[in-house]
Amino acid sequence: MRRELLLTSLTSLPGRYAKALFETSKKRSEQIEILKNFEDLCSFFKENPELERTLQSSILNKKRLDIVWLEVGKKMKFMPFFLNFIRLLANERRLPLLYSIYEKYQMLSHFYNNDRKLTVFSASPLADKEKINLQKSLSQLFSEKIEMTFAIDESILSGIVVKADTFILDASYRTQLKHLTETLKG
Repeated sequence: MRRELLLTSLTSLPGRYAKALFETSKKRSEQIEILKNFEDLCSFFKENPELERTLQSSILNKKRLDIVWLEVGKKMKFMPFFLNFIRLLANERRLPLLYSIYEKYQMLSHFYNNDRKLTVFSASPLADKEKINLQKSLSQLFSEKIEMTFAIDESILSGIVVKADTFILDASYRTQLKHLTETLKG
């Protein structure tokens, strides 16, 4: 990721929260644990959308909300520093920013560790040899360490689409057909 893009994304309110959290967790050598706590909380919310809405709404007063977060943090075994950060967001009624803060925190983490997370979409599962060859090709394209995840998207018909935080590499048959159709229409 380019440094300029990262710095620009950190000027927003979620970016400033993420930067403060990341800098403090870096000093405490807890960046990886904080990232894991973020992942766990976002997964938990996706599995429990009603609870997420309740915790983000103003139904509970601040004192009751803090008690609920203490229990959630205890059950989910959050790091105390992360739990205090979440409690701060809850107290300031800024929990709706959680996913955006998490995204910015991930960007900072990847930049700091000089790695890049890519998602590769294909119409059908790729063979292990194809994955290895793709890893080699993409490693030559980037100077960072690459972490790849694979997903199926049957709408691309064939080929692949590689998505990262700053770009999309679309080598799919669907896109080729779209370009051909546009060309023929004139």
